[in-house]
Amino acid sequence: MLLSWSFFLFALSWLYGALNALFPVRNWRLFVIPSWIFGWLVGEAPLHWLVGELAVTGLFLSEGPFRRSIGWVGLGMAFVAWAILIFLYKKGEDAARVFDEVLSTSLTPGYRQNSREGIELNALLPRSRLFAPWWYGHSGVRRIKNLSYASGGRRQRLDVYLPNGDVKNAPVLMQIHGGFWSIGHKAQQGQPLLYHMAARGWVCVSINYSLSPWKRWPAQLLDAKRALIWVKRHIAEYGGDPDFIVCTGGSAGGHITSLLALTANDPRFQPDATDADTSVQAAVPFHGLYDLCNSEQQHRHGGLRMLLEWIVMGQSYKKGAELFRMASPVTHIHDAAPPFLIVHGSHDSLACVEEARLFQRRLKAVSKAPVVYAELPYAQHAFETFHSPRTTHVVRATHHFCEVIYGQHLTERSTAASLAAEPEMPVSSSDRNERT
Repeated sequence: MLLSWSFFLFALSWLYGALNALFPVRNWRLFVIPSWIFGWLVGEAPLHWLVGELAVTGLFLSEGPFRRSIGWVGLGMAFVAWAILIFLYKKGEDAARVFDEVLSTSLTPGYRQNSREGIELNALLPRSRLFAPWWYGHSGVRRIKNLSYASGGRRQRLDVYLPNGDVKNAPVLMQIHGGFWSIGHKAQQGQPLLYHMAARGWVCVSINYSLSPWKRWPAQLLDAKRALIWVKRHIAEYGGDPDFIVCTGGSAGGHITSLLALTANDPRFQPDATDADTSVQAAVPFHGLYDLCNSEQQHRHGGLRMLLEWIVMGQSYKKGAELFRMASPVTHIHDAAPPFLIVHGSHDSLACVEEARLFQRRLKAVSKAPVVYAELPYAQHAFETFHSPRTTHVVRATHHFCEVIYGQHLTERSTAASLAAEPEMPVSSSDRNERT
């Protein structure tokens, strides 16, 4: 009897975990974070959970827990959980279709040919990554750690990821970690993307920045600006092209990424370097926050504002509404914004998808550059943190987007150089006389 009830409780927990990934809690503030954690782990690694649950079931079968009806009820629940896990795996693979549709719609019709190299969006997750999703290393990439980009301490440091061999004038990717502006580290997030891009010829940078509540907003954005200025001044020493930088990041990093791209050369956010160029050539925010003022009442509960007031801003929205407004990317939208690839999960518990839709809609209505929006079905917050089928497609699509924008950049630069090199046509004396 004990075995039957034990298996039933195991199966009940499996069913709850699978259902939570399908229907995460997004309205009850006390349950949002636990629901996100379990939904994220189950949704991004459904095959790992499936294999583990099958193994546990096999152990119970060897002891015969189905002599009582409660054991059979547990087995029925387990089958439902396994069916959901298979469904979630297929939804992770479905990200390839989503990216193909949005890239072909939002970029030029021949976007596949505009990349410097062919990138297969439908490629499968490598087997080694499937068995070791948290292993990020790559034999073709070397990493230089803890370079100081500004005075201040250990948080003002960055890592550089380089392809092996000689590198010269390579495009640059700058990664900004998330963590609600108060936790996180440059070596903990964005690793699949950083190693993928560096292995394919990009020079990549991952930065730390000041954290709240020890440093209140906008210290985080100011540090990101300082890091960008360092990259522009020094990345050529590591083989990077300072004239082409793409910034990216997830969650709070996605928020900072968007602000960095939209506030280029704004002296309010670079007071110690007002003359420095802080423009970027493209931005790729993942599951970011874009409207801290909640202008369209898109937030599902007041927990986000409460944490912003207590931890990040250090003051209430009522007293510091202007600070919240200045910290919202939607208030900095303009027609000269660089190209954007905005990626968000439809089941995000922490950064509501309605906010990403709002940002994309307003940016697309104004910007002259491409604005690509990919909403990934059943994806939770932090979907790109470790290797999974969905992460593979996110990484490849981001690479493709960046290559297309870089290809256009090279074309424009080559055209400008050709025009500058053309000799002036000699003016005949008769033409000169006619003009006078």
